[in-house]
Amino acid sequence: MGLREPDEIKMAWTETTQAQYRREGLEYASDLRDAEWALIASLTSERK
Repeated sequence: MGLREPDEIKMAWTETTQAQYRREGLEYASDLRDAEWALIASLTSERK
């Protein structure tokens, strides 16, 4: 099976998922909201 062409990849975004994953209000695309940070905080090492 080969790689798909970009025009063959379709995302099924609903109104609910669009609102959930919207990145408005963040300065950078990599910025995290509090709820997102809470999910990964325990996976990071403590500051030394």
